[in-house]
Amino acid sequence: MSLESQEKTWLEALQGLRRAAQSFLGARFSELFDNVETGLLDLAARAENNEEQNRIFATMNRLLQERRVLHRRYLEMVDRGFTAFIEQRAATSGHAGPSDLPPPEAWQLVDKETIESEIPARNLIERANALYRDELHGIRTRLAVINHGRPVDDELIPAGPTHLVQSWRLMIEDFELTRRLR
Repeated sequence: MSLESQEKTWLEALQGLRRAAQSFLGARFSELFDNVETGLLDLAARAENNEEQNRIFATMNRLLQERRVLHRRYLEMVDRGFTAFIEQRAATSGHAGPSDLPPPEAWQLVDKETIESEIPARNLIERANALYRDELHGIRTRLAVINHGRPVDDELIPAGPTHLVQSWRLMIEDFELTRRLR
C-alpha cells in the first residue's frame, strides 16, 4: 500500500469517526436537554434566595429557547476538534521547540473564579479518562499511527474527554449560571 493510499484511508477513517461522533453526541445532547428542565427546577427549589431562584429560571428559559442553536454550536465545536487534529497531523514539526512553549499570558496567576470552574472540569476529565482508560489507550494508539508515529496529546483527541468538556464550557460560558450548575 502506497503512502498516498494510506493517507487517503486514514482520512476516510477519520471522516467516518467524525460522522459517528456527531451522531452519538447529537443523541446524547438531546437526552441531556430532555432532562435539563427537571434538573434546573430541582436546583431552583434548593436555591438560597429568590434572586438566585429567578436567575436559575431565567437560565432554564434561555437554555430551552436556544436549544437548537446550542446543539448546533456544540456539534460544530466537536467537528472543529477533528479539523484541528487533521491540521496538526499535517504539520511536519517532529519535536518541541521554543515556538511550542505556552505564551507568556499562560504563565500568569489565575483568579479564584477561574480556579473554581476549572477544578470540576478537570475532575470530570480525569474521571472519564479513568473510566474509559482502555478505550482511550486504543484511540491514542490508533491516532499515533495516523499522526506519523507521534503521540497525540489528550487535548487533541477528537471527541475525547478533554475536547468534549472544553467544548461544553465554551458553549455555556455566555449563560449566567451558578457554580453548582456548571
